[in-house]
Amino acid sequence: MKKVLLFILIICSVEFWGFFLVPKPLMYLGYIFSWMIMGYCLLSSYSKKDIYFKNCVILFLIGIFTNILSAYINHGQSFWMTFLAFKNYTFILLYFYLSKNEVSEKYVERLIIFFAIVFSIFYLIQMSVYPLEIFETKIYEDRGTLRIRLLGNGFLGLAILMQVNQFFIKKRLINLVMALAFFCVLILGGFRLLPLTILFCSGLIFFRINKFSLKSIMKISAIGIFLIIVLVQIPFIYNILEEMILRSESDIDRGQDSIRFIQFSYFFYEFTPNIGAYILGNGLPNGDSTYGQEHMLIQEQSNLFWMDLGLLGLWIVAGGVIVIAILWYSVKAIFTSVPKEKFYLVMYFLYLVMVSFTSAEIFRIGLFGVQAIVLYLIDKSRVKSLEINR
Repeated sequence: MKKVLLFILIICSVEFWGFFLVPKPLMYLGYIFSWMIMGYCLLSSYSKKDIYFKNCVILFLIGIFTNILSAYINHGQSFWMTFLAFKNYTFILLYFYLSKNEVSEKYVERLIIFFAIVFSIFYLIQMSVYPLEIFETKIYEDRGTLRIRLLGNGFLGLAILMQVNQFFIKKRLINLVMALAFFCVLILGGFRLLPLTILFCSGLIFFRINKFSLKSIMKISAIGIFLIIVLVQIPFIYNILEEMILRSESDIDRGQDSIRFIQFSYFFYEFTPNIGAYILGNGLPNGDSTYGQEHMLIQEQSNLFWMDLGLLGLWIVAGGVIVIAILWYSVKAIFTSVPKEKFYLVMYFLYLVMVSFTSAEIFRIGLFGVQAIVLYLIDKSRVKSLEINR
């Protein structure tokens, strides 16, 4: 039963991938059901000693409640509207569900691969039937591809790192093939920073498993060159990479960095009303509130998006308490000692932190459920590592 419940909770965390046939009432029932289950697990498992990240998650929850108050005081957004804006953030509580029920690590890892495969299939289906939209998501036609912001992409990056980790240890071709397949889907999304960061973290996994030496450097260089040659032979991948390079050159010509500075200046100096809002945040906007409509108007008229500022933008709207909590458990995870078979777990948080200073990756819909899963697996791996070192 606990495995079935976990499966359902994950589906709720990605909002059924935004599938258009899922009615809104069912989606909200899914949230209510999830809150009841995860809330009960929080209360009943908090006293357990081996829950390594519990204080980080509790601080995260405190940040939500203080931001709800700040949104009401500074911008008149009701408590309920702000709470609903945070609904996908609450799936960080999946960490307590996993900790209470001691779900098998192997089962959890199989779920990671399953949801990465489902995401990839749904992405390819949506791409093939476009302009018919079967998922409620944003779709952009640029960078030589359809950039589909399908919910649930958090499992993709995690699955790539997992398969890379397993390939470097077991040397099985199936792991390399799966990693490449998932990586191609990531490139299809038109991301620039994400694939590069995945490659960087994959290199760190390699050096964690193999001793740092001239031989290992030559080996990872040969693997990298081989993969680049393979990828550029795929026509649609080559076209996307070419468009990305052209887009990067265009961004430099247009002063993309100066655009981010303008966004920062506006939200930090003009939009934020007082010192309290600098600390607790202006309030996470809900599109159905007057305050949320104000944000949408700013986006339409001035082309200013707080999400483009990454964690700094999150600080401006959701507050410093939440951002500090995210960085606390992320950095704590990165520096946790785990067996080399599980090194991909800590690299996933390094990947998220690195890409989230200029993107919304770490707080996209569905990502907090993935983070909760990784924190739980790090918990289990940490205990094993401590036992080995005794």
